[in-house]
Amino acid sequence: RDGLKIAMLIGNEDETKDIASKHYNTVQGLSIVNEVTTLICPSMVGFNEYSADAANALGSCEKHLYSELKDSTVEKKIDAIIIDSTADKVTASILLKLLASRRKGLLGANLEPDAIVITTITDAENEAWKRNLMLRIKDEAFVKSPSAFAEIAFENVQNDSVFNLIITNDGGKQFINHLNSTLTELKNDNSNSLNGVVQIIHGGEWLYQENFVPSRSYLPDDYDQSGPLAQWQTQKPIGHQFILQLEADTRKKTSFKMSSTQLKDAFKNAMAGVEFLSVLKEDQVKEFSDLGEGSLLMAIWPGGSLAALWDGRNHVDINLFTFVEDIKIGNQVQEKFTQVLRGFRTVLRDEQPRGMGRIVAYQRDLEGNMEPHWA
Repeated sequence: RDGLKIAMLIGNEDETKDIASKHYNTVQGLSIVNEVTTLICPSMVGFNEYSADAANALGSCEKHLYSELKDSTVEKKIDAIIIDSTADKVTASILLKLLASRRKGLLGANLEPDAIVITTITDAENEAWKRNLMLRIKDEAFVKSPSAFAEIAFENVQNDSVFNLIITNDGGKQFINHLNSTLTELKNDNSNSLNGVVQIIHGGEWLYQENFVPSRSYLPDDYDQSGPLAQWQTQKPIGHQFILQLEADTRKKTSFKMSSTQLKDAFKNAMAGVEFLSVLKEDQVKEFSDLGEGSLLMAIWPGGSLAALWDGRNHVDINLFTFVEDIKIGNQVQEKFTQVLRGFRTVLRDEQPRGMGRIVAYQRDLEGNMEPHWA
């Protein structure tokens, strides 16, 4: 569209004024641009982050940029912000902080809904901060979808030079379409020596719709459930598995020191205290402690299996399999292990059915050949 209002963040130092002035005149000379406002921070001239007044200079810069943005948008909001090649990293980061911390008031009152921020990278090593800056603008300031971050690599085929153009948009619905059409126009323009290739786009996929109400809500009856039902009916649960993960509890002040002996004592405590494991004999428990740090204890018997693995440091895995489905067994095993491993706490507990036919249901779910509610 025509009549654009542009804000340019330029360098603060005297040596950058000539280059910034050329860039300003170039942008102002574009037919679609109506007005260009420059953003600078006088307090940042000769800035030294280690000086005693550094904090005052940063605060003054933030206030100055805020006033500049507010005063320049009395009649028309800003369509685009350009981070000029002369702009420095510190001042640009202050602009980011301003946009992010005051986004509810500043963005809505002073920037158009589809405003964009633009910058270029010609020196990949020294200007990498610009890429991080633009990503943070998207994530911290332009937070609503379909905001996007796009990086386009341009090559000048005449002088074999390259530069990257980075754009972050504030949720323009046609941003991707406009980007594609612009690149196509450049490619088809025979008088133009630039060839642009999109390197990456973050975001831009979803259109945010506040207080969205769907036109229709879909229920299980709206879908063909014959395939899932057939799979459901092939299930044959034959067992129950418990997975426990214990880790050292750093919240407790304890003199407890983990060792292979402690793991063995915990295993024996479970065998003695859980009726389901009472059939186990000590000679059925196999110990493996020569394969690395820590140790592994394992027992297999007709009723199931139990394995306890210590990593040699602060983590214990317990794997219990039973041919009966009884959640109390898992509870008891957990209790008996933690009684001995006093300095450990349970950080994960998982249980699942085991069987055939891509099993996902417990035995209790399939009793009486009950069909699922969605069938």
